[in-house]
Amino acid sequence: MKDLLTIVSTTHIHEYAPSIEILEKNLKSSYDKFKGIKGCKHVLYVDSKKKDEIYNQYIKNILNLVDNKFQGIEVIDSPNSGLRPNYWHAINTCSTPYMLFIEHDWDILHPIDTPKVLEVMEKYDFVNLVKLPKRANMIKMDIPSRIQDYIVEEEPRIKELDLTKTSSFATNPHIIKISKFLGEWKYHLTYPGSDHNSIELPLFHKYRDEINMFGFEEVHNKWGCYNYGPPSGLKYLEHLDASKSGKL
Repeated sequence: MKDLLTIVSTTHIHEYAPSIEILEKNLKSSYDKFKGIKGCKHVLYVDSKKKDEIYNQYIKNILNLVDNKFQGIEVIDSPNSGLRPNYWHAINTCSTPYMLFIEHDWDILHPIDTPKVLEVMEKYDFVNLVKLPKRANMIKMDIPSRIQDYIVEEEPRIKELDLTKTSSFATNPHIIKISKFLGEWKYHLTYPGSDHNSIELPLFHKYRDEINMFGFEEVHNKWGCYNYGPPSGLKYLEHLDASKSGKL
């Protein structure tokens, strides 16, 4: 699987820094729940608005954590950057066709059949993004409560794995087909009226507006964004920083 997938993590200074408790729990749950990813190249970007004493100690603590518990992770000291520049750098330098992206503050709750996800993405050229849902049983939720996932539908064309067609493009933990991003989606990062400091918002707004113009079925067939599991499935994520995201 190491020839197919690169793992990319990001972390930054937060209110508990230089403590690495959140990051350690995230890394442990990632390796425990994403089946088969041990042995894949793993890059961890560390950023902050300023390179001060807290940042320097955070870097030291991360390096000790990697040396003692997560050997093989490449730590990239990247101050004054942010998620978007680091995501952009990672996806442009990956040597594999797929990238697993995980921010530092997610706890992965249930096992993911990573080899099967990659098998499906290799087999079906219309599957371009598979992300973990942060809400359970969305098919029975009222639509506004689903936030970006305001449309969720079963995918009858894929028999090997339960995936849900979604109206959402989000950077919560996901596996992305790099050729789709570099061949098409990168051109939407400056979508008018959106947040150009973000990866997910310009792409979501472009996706949403195309759905409004042409309908979900036609646009989804082109975009290929999915949630892992069926529409009535499990919640796979919990935010470790007590953010409302993943709580609602």
